[in-house]
Amino acid sequence: MALAWQGLTIARAVIVFALQMLVPWILSFYVQTLLAARHVPQAPFWASAVSVLLLLAPVQAFCTYVYLDAIGYESKRSCSQ
Repeated sequence: MALAWQGLTIARAVIVFALQMLVPWILSFYVQTLLAARHVPQAPFWASAVSVLLLLAPVQAFCTYVYLDAIGYESKRSCSQ
């Protein structure tokens, strides 16, 4: 939490939070509309499950990237050989 208040990191934290809230909601709404049009039972449940499964890994990877960038992490491996 203390790291998020430093410099531009707060803006990144707000963007990550907004992405975590908005993108799954939009995807879930779209999938729910498609499933309801096909008369799938419990369309909101399945739409939510699909959005969580599709977006969990990319959102967590992005959060990790923002965190590592905020703490100034440098890889110890040399890739320039």
